[in-house]
Amino acid sequence: MTQTKPVKFYKIRIFLFPIFKRILDIIGSLFLIILFSPIMILAAILIKLTSKGSIFFCQKRVGKNSQPFMMYKFRTM
Repeated sequence: MTQTKPVKFYKIRIFLFPIFKRILDIIGSLFLIILFSPIMILAAILIKLTSKGSIFFCQKRVGKNSQPFMMYKFRTM
């Protein structure tokens, strides 16, 4: 007797994994943004009270496939 591999199931797994990972990334990032939002609001208030200028520092960076994007950080230093 020869054993056959479940090719169909394997192809479905390969197809669904990126979708599942993307959904998990979005849910996880939303959870962490909500969790840390009080700390980020406090940091923004403290930056505005202690220094002149904007709250955020922005810089152009190069990302995946050499695509430029804007990176935003709190101006804490």
